[in-house]
Amino acid sequence: MAHLSCTVETGLAHLRLANPAAGNVLDLPMIHAFSEALLGLSRSEVRAVLISAEGDNFCVGGDLNAMNEAADRGALLSDMAGAFHKGLAGLNALDVPVVTAINGVAAGGGLSLALAGDIVIGGKSSAYMMAYTAIGLSPDGGSSWILPRLVGLRLAQEMAFLNRRVNADEALAAGLVTCIVPDEVLLEEATDTARRLAEGPTAAFHRMKHLFGQSFGNDLGTQFEAEAEAITACAAGHDGGEGVRAFLERRKPAFRGE
Repeated sequence: MAHLSCTVETGLAHLRLANPAAGNVLDLPMIHAFSEALLGLSRSEVRAVLISAEGDNFCVGGDLNAMNEAADRGALLSDMAGAFHKGLAGLNALDVPVVTAINGVAAGGGLSLALAGDIVIGGKSSAYMMAYTAIGLSPDGGSSWILPRLVGLRLAQEMAFLNRRVNADEALAAGLVTCIVPDEVLLEEATDTARRLAEGPTAAFHRMKHLFGQSFGNDLGTQFEAEAEAITACAAGHDGGEGVRAFLERRKPAFRGE
């Protein structure tokens, strides 16, 4: 059983990890289901993505029992990392806003999945760990790329080398998460945020994601050029015109993601 559900409603795709008894562990069936679900989505039907999890923990990381029992542990990890990265690449390729709702522990690959959000909403009891070196492994899921960019190199090194557990308040102060909310309203807050994004100017969001991603490698002049190209394209689309008209007419805009 894959223990993952994926629903699409009014432009919002909701992926839910559903193996709470095992801490939503990333076993091979779960990883393949995650990858297949994301590769099966398209921008024509999806305008935002919400990733959440059932139970007490968001995701405790990879399947250690399978690693221990594997006749060829290297081959298993290659399959797991390859499929996981394929799914994350599919998520990135959608070019839509992603919201992650973090309940309890997000560790190892679970941390990578949490950090895939453009908006990361943590519950008050949430905690964040790299966890890899505790079992003699190095990171995957893009965490070695994104974590230093979010929290700085020193905290990223501490989390990676010393398996530093970061609690909710520390995660907020470090910029690891967008906000922290009471556990009992976590899913409600995350869903409301994701729905708001799905109703927003998703063509502009798409270009914003690209601009943020390019900014680390561009000099200021190149970024000016990229911004000018992006804002021109937005202005020429439906949502740019609709947004200006709605503002002047003092009404809520009806964005179509175009």
